[in-house]
Amino acid sequence: MSPPSGIALARGAASSSHLANDDVHGHCGGDSGGVRVKILLLFTLWCILFALCWPLALLALVLLPCVWLLSLPLRLVGITVAAVCALLKAVLFLPARMLGHRG
Repeated sequence: MSPPSGIALARGAASSSHLANDDVHGHCGGDSGGVRVKILLLFTLWCILFALCWPLALLALVLLPCVWLLSLPLRLVGITVAAVCALLKAVLFLPARMLGHRG
């Protein structure tokens, strides 16, 4: 038996109400709280460093983007090595999976 049209309308409105809770970037909550805490902690530590030794804090502010750019190729190598290892594992364990072993 189908529900009356008023209840169906209310259910449809409730299922689409999550759109009103989305933030500017289209995320609905998620794990943005942990990222915000890390950014706030990093900024606080940088402010303390700026108060104690401002030339070192400014040097860190200039050098951190350069270090990040230099680390990008190393991250790509790490992702590639992990993908190759996962492929080898899948190929090596394929006969056991075909025989019904779960691992």
